[in-house]
Amino acid sequence: MSAPSASEKSERRRRLWQRLWQQYGLIVVGNVVFFALLYFIQYRPNSGQNRAMELLTLAQREESDGRLQAAESLYSTIVSGYEDTPAASTAKARLPKVQALAKKQREVQPPLPAACAPSIQLAEVLEVKPSLYLAELIAGNYASVQSVERDRYFRVLDGYVWLAFNRDGVPLETLKNSAYFRAAELQQRYFPLKVGARYVADWIYDDFKLKNHGFYALHNVVIDATLTQAKKGEHTSIRVGEFAPDAEIDLLEFNVAKHGGTVLLRGSIVADEGKLSFQQRL
Repeated sequence: MSAPSASEKSERRRRLWQRLWQQYGLIVVGNVVFFALLYFIQYRPNSGQNRAMELLTLAQREESDGRLQAAESLYSTIVSGYEDTPAASTAKARLPKVQALAKKQREVQPPLPAACAPSIQLAEVLEVKPSLYLAELIAGNYASVQSVERDRYFRVLDGYVWLAFNRDGVPLETLKNSAYFRAAELQQRYFPLKVGARYVADWIYDDFKLKNHGFYALHNVVIDATLTQAKKGEHTSIRVGEFAPDAEIDLLEFNVAKHGGTVLLRGSIVADEGKLSFQQRL
């Protein structure tokens, strides 16, 4: 049997396409024409209105579910983008109310989760001075303080420690032995005895004063001090019932020679709160 020629193959394909066109061509063309007419005749003139209604339905759903910010955004879109549609009038009426509710919702502090809510033992708090409680609360966060926050942190803590000692009468040992003040820097900052001397020039004898630089008052204080310049010297012994923080006491008088060299003050302090030996060049 001989193979079909090229012309016969071409004729067969032509007949096949003709047969397919006769069976399905009219259906395809009819569907295309139908949907084109449906789009241009029915949907196209009302597309903006339909879209506005869809957005309005979505906005109302968001409002009813409590998602006020989303509802506010949708109502604003309808008002600005579809102002000539019936949906825009409804959106205009609802928009101010939703904005007011959204603002109120933003201003209300959300409740803290149980894990974040502050927890204190009220009976314990009522037994302590407020300054002591706050000082321990702040000191307990010493390890988490960032370097940029150190100055502000210590300014606040200094204030509460000072109030605890000098206004509320908290004993030194209470804070010194507190678990919240165990850090070495806190111990060195708040609890050692600290004094500093200065002198005030006078016509004949210069006045030397001693200041308490600590955070608490010293009681039953005995001060022994010796002031020397070159071969000259002066010794004094003073007893003071109370030496308050930032207070100054007159230590002694001494005629400082203008070119006599360095003035050196040596001394010791004994008080109910502890002992201190000091030395200072003036």
